[in-house]
Amino acid sequence: MAAVDLSTASVTPWVSRTASIGTTWQEFSLPDWAKTITITPDAAAVVAFDSAGIVGDIETPADGGAVGDHYQSVASGSSFEFVRIGSLRASSVFVAAVSGTVNVCITLAA
Repeated sequence: MAAVDLSTASVTPWVSRTASIGTTWQEFSLPDWAKTITITPDAAAVVAFDSAGIVGDIETPADGGAVGDHYQSVASGSSFEFVRIGSLRASSVFVAAVSGTVNVCITLAA
């Protein structure tokens, strides 16, 4: 599986739909300008970032990798929105289906 490269998105807002994401991580690389990212799955999904966890138990998701213990759950048809600020912002977001596959809409805004 290859990362979905959204880093070249050139307008705001930018909407991207990706179909049939399975139960392993699908990586989405984000453009530097994107401040607000909204993820809306059509089935139950989980979301993680470049690093997740607690000190001493840090996970680094990888495209195609297994889902670990540290993630945000998103219910079917619900949205998860986060704001990236400062120099510590994540450069990628990772999405996986809880079971089966999930179609995901990602909206980027400046």
